[in-house]
Amino acid sequence: MKKFLDVRIALVLYKDYGDEFQTNGLPVKNLGVLKNAKAFSKAIKSAFVNGGGDREEAVYEALYFCATEFEWRKDSIKKIILIGDAPPRSCGEKCFDFGQVLAEISKNKISVDCFLISDSNEKSSEMKTVKKSKATEELLKSVESLDAK
Repeated sequence: MKKFLDVRIALVLYKDYGDEFQTNGLPVKNLGVLKNAKAFSKAIKSAFVNGGGDREEAVYEALYFCATEFEWRKDSIKKIILIGDAPPRSCGEKCFDFGQVLAEISKNKISVDCFLISDSNEKSSEMKTVKKSKATEELLKSVESLDAK
């Protein structure tokens, strides 16, 4: 964070439709914009998630929320790092599809890294599958790939 003059980090949790998270009709919980690593660490340590019945989660909805609900500065470097333990849900009547999400991300010039953290051999075409033992290393690479202007 020291290489940037001004850093804003937002933390958004997501689950699936019908679970307890709900913001603007989407299954997400916005923990807000955090100004530094200490605030981010505190917020993520306070996050509690459980439950779920089916495997898939509202991955596209979380990405859509991040791309459309934040006030991204026009001159900023924009990046979303999505971390999950389940692949995107198949679209039903409520959910967003990959095309809708990609359109918003492209329009706002946001780069995205999506990680599926798993100890199984599960694969996702939209998310990079990472073993739990390598998760921290891969996530740090994603953050470190940001370059200050």
